[in-house]
Amino acid sequence: MVDITERMTAMLSDLCKAARAGRRCPDAQVLRLMGHISATNTVLALAEAGKIKIEVYGHNWRVIEILEGPDAGSRTEESPLGGKPWLMIDDSGRHRMEAA
Repeated sequence: MVDITERMTAMLSDLCKAARAGRRCPDAQVLRLMGHISATNTVLALAEAGKIKIEVYGHNWRVIEILEGPDAGSRTEESPLGGKPWLMIDDSGRHRMEAA
């Protein structure tokens, strides 16, 4: 079980806002500009904790799905390229997906 830190709670709040609005998942640079330190590690920790699921598509497009709380089921903007993700990250680890 992963202990949820203040940093993780703040990050989750910003990711929930993006998902509710259907906006593109903010990348690490945008998250740093928003004041998040160690953005990539914090997002990965949220996935490990079962709070979010990360799907990675072509051209490094990420879609985050909120898994818990009032925003459960909300997702950031879908990939404009369509298709299936090549990588999924959740509380059970990293999973390379089969090619379509």
